[in-house]
Amino acid sequence: MIPDYREPNIIRLAPVALYTSFIEVWETVQILKKIMDAKRYEQYENKRGVIA
Repeated sequence: MIPDYREPNIIRLAPVALYTSFIEVWETVQILKKIMDAKRYEQYENKRGVIA
């Protein structure tokens, strides 16, 4: 899964039922939980780059 950040503080995930397994969703949520618990997001600026 590829996350997408949206202002002001939203992480958007788009799992597709046809080819995203329960295990992949579970692993993604566990990774996000670790990031939130360790506050690793504070290491990064709150800026988006421009994609052309």
